[in-house]
Amino acid sequence: MEDCSLCDRLQIVPRTARGSNEPVIHYGLIASGTQVMKNAGTRDSITRERNILCFEMEAAGLMDQLPCLVIRGICDYCDSHKNKQWQGHATLVAAAYARTLLSVVPTTSGTEKKTARS
Repeated sequence: MEDCSLCDRLQIVPRTARGSNEPVIHYGLIASGTQVMKNAGTRDSITRERNILCFEMEAAGLMDQLPCLVIRGICDYCDSHKNKQWQGHATLVAAAYARTLLSVVPTTSGTEKKTARS
């Protein structure tokens, strides 16, 4: 679905307008799994029970092998209206944040380097 033009207007959830168009950074738990979350009821239930900020699939397998920090760009609400419209923007925002974060994190002084294979 590309937009809400065919949706029942009674089902639309009103949201207050943001005060700024600047990206917002949220810190917290990210649920990682093997299936795309498309059910709003399930999403809301898990979010309440476990204080989850967002859901993703891509890092699920990686984190089993290499514990790491996951930075996500959020582009949809994990419901039946999932589409690719905001994916590019979300990707750029996440990449910009990752670059900024890496510019302020101190490097280690040790000579041992860990890689995905080690």
